[in-house]
Amino acid sequence: MMLLGFITNSFAQKNPAYNDEMIPLNRNEDGSFMSENEMFKNNLKKIQGTFQIQISKADYTVPISESLYDKIQSSRKENEDVILFLDENSNLFLPSKNKINAIGFKKLEPIKVVIK
Repeated sequence: MMLLGFITNSFAQKNPAYNDEMIPLNRNEDGSFMSENEMFKNNLKKIQGTFQIQISKADYTVPISESLYDKIQSSRKENEDVILFLDENSNLFLPSKNKINAIGFKKLEPIKVVIK
């Protein structure tokens, strides 16, 4: 019985899956937890430059909801640019994954005034 315990313990120490600490996605570097709003901002920051909100009026304030990140992630296509309607004054432009991963890709401005 002791031999079986020793073998199991030795295997667990060698197998990195048993020793790696799992860090929650919503934990800051200092160990504190992020609020949902902080997580939302953090997620958008990670993909900044890979999407653009196009508005039709220069003085328009874009309503950004927490579902925007999910919408971006689920709507982006591999080979095709996508434009999604947000409201009567704004659209969301998503370049394709292939464009973003191309060597010459330049990050997009977060907001662009587009005259319709």
